[in-house]
Formats: sequence, structure tokens, C-alpha cells
Amino acid sequence: MLRSLQIGTKSSRSVLNSIASQRSLHTVPKIETIDELKDTGLKGLYSAKGLESAWYSRAQSYVNNLNKESTDGVAGGSLEDIISTFYKEPIKRSLYENASLLYNTKFALECLAPINTFNSSEEVALPPKATVKDLLAGPVLNRNSAISNVPTNNNLKDWLVDSFGSIVEFKTLLLNSAMAIKGDGFAWLVVEKLVRRADVYETMFVLNTYNCGQPNSNASKYLDDLKLFHHTKEQENKLKDPEAKLAYEEEQKKKNKLEYSFQNTLIETVDEAKSIHHATKRQFVPILAIDASPKAYLHDYGVFGKKQYLERVWESIDWDKIAARLPQRSEKLQL
Repeated sequence: MLRSLQIGTKSSRSVLNSIASQRSLHTVPKIETIDELKDTGLKGLYSAKGLESAWYSRAQSYVNNLNKESTDGVAGGSLEDIISTFYKEPIKRSLYENASLLYNTKFALECLAPINTFNSSEEVALPPKATVKDLLAGPVLNRNSAISNVPTNNNLKDWLVDSFGSIVEFKTLLLNSAMAIKGDGFAWLVVEKLVRRADVYETMFVLNTYNCGQPNSNASKYLDDLKLFHHTKEQENKLKDPEAKLAYEEEQKKKNKLEYSFQNTLIETVDEAKSIHHATKRQFVPILAIDASPKAYLHDYGVFGKKQYLERVWESIDWDKIAARLPQRSEKLQL
């Protein structure tokens, strides 16, 4: 879980100096349950080479890119600190992007364990690589078939059922969301955190992030800040022309008038009030991530094997780890 920095009391410059003072280069993070399987692979999900491709080679690339920043005096510091500090500074986007990618990939791997739905003495073979025919095949519908590897923790199970209707509906939404990601990205199970007098944890959601995106409200503003950064630079160049400056000032007057009108619009329903309130007071706490990037499955599953890969990921989820990440659930509030 990402720790939020008190930027108001500790500026990003002071954090930068603190990070720089550590002078320690990053290395590939340790994942105890995965590292012990490096030579054999993750049973039922990855071969040894597939695990190397999905994690170790990618992690080393992100680490190398992070360490290049040592020329600017920014080499150490935790991934959480780097992400929380530099998501608001587009000029340091390379630092943020690589720290975020490394964090997300590590988080997703930490959710997994060797497939335990088979007898431990049996060899769980990887499925044959899918073909175009498999890609075009329709779903196999069997009302009597039960899904395997379901959560056993009652608190987690009840929370999932209350949020999604059933474990079957949750699995369907989670895997379909991951399947819908084109290119690099992650599908997350998150708990909504409403910031009030006391933190309130009520509902779970499935959400997608793309490329280096983070599943929390602060870091997700990174792209907006990046656009604003480039827009500001563009405006600075344009405003050197007196005529362009005058046109810009007139445009801003019209914009401010519209914003004032919007701010004085009556809120007519409770749902609208909740929506406006939650937009500025909601955060998401990630408890599960699925790596949907092609780099995660191409070696063992091939170009058409994403669906097979995601099914095997479900079988590999360690629900005890997921349950351990749960915050204390709040009683559902009624308006």
C-alpha cells in the first residue's frame, strides 16, 4: 500500500534531498515466495523461462532505468516514496514511471503462489499454446461446474459477495477487465476509502490502470499534471505574441464566467451530492493486482494465449495474502 507524503510539511525538494542522501542504488526487489521458485518456475502458471521473462528481466530493466537517475543525485529511496513524491512533477516522469512499473509488477507477483488445486505430488503442466481457432471459440457454458480456488476467508468472501453479487460474478468481472487491456496494464481489486471524520471502508471495486498508472486518486493525477506541464510551456511560447496574449486573456474571462455559473448550480439529488463529495474525498486501497501486460504471458502462452494465462492466474491467487491486506471493514452507512 502506498504511503502518502505530507507534502505541505515536507516539500518535494526536501524529500528529493532525503532520497539523494541515501546514495544507494536500486536492485531487483526480493519476493521470497517467488525467488525460491526461480529455477523451476511457478507451478501451473510459469515455466522457469516464463518467470524470468515476466518478472526478473523486466524488473532489472526498470531498476537499470531508475539507477540512471543517480546522475541527478536521485538513486535511493523506497518505491513508495518515489511514486508519492514525483507523480506531481512531470519533469521527473522517467523516475516516476519506472518506480511505478516496478511497484505494480512486484505487487501482482506477490499475490500469487503455485497452483494448489492439484495434488502437490503431481506435475502441473502448462496448457498448449493457443491458436487463432482458440481465440475465436465461444465460451463453454456449464451451469453445474463450480469455480476452483475461491477465497476461504469469510470476511473477504462476504465483502466480495456484497460488492459484486457472487464470487462467480467477481471472477468474471476481474478476468474480463484484465482481458480488455490492450498493451501494458493491470487489473486491480481495490477497497474504496472515504475520508471523513474517520476513514470509512465500504465497497470493493475492480479497476484498470494502463502503462505506469496507479490505482489511487493521487498518482492517477499524474497524466493530468503532465498535460498541464506541456500546455503551460506551450502557452508561455504563445503569449510572447501581444495579439495572442490578448486573445488568451479574453478566453480566460469567458472560461471563468462559465466556471462561476457552474459552481452556483443547485444540486438537486442526494446521488449528485454523494458523487460530488466522493470525487474529492475518495481513495482506493489496492489488495489484488493482475498483470495483463503481454510481457507477462507471451513466453509461455503465446500471442493468442491471454485468456488461458488469466485463467491460470486465477488458479494461482493466494487468497490468504489478499485477506491479510484487507482494511477493517466499516458498517454500511445509510443516508
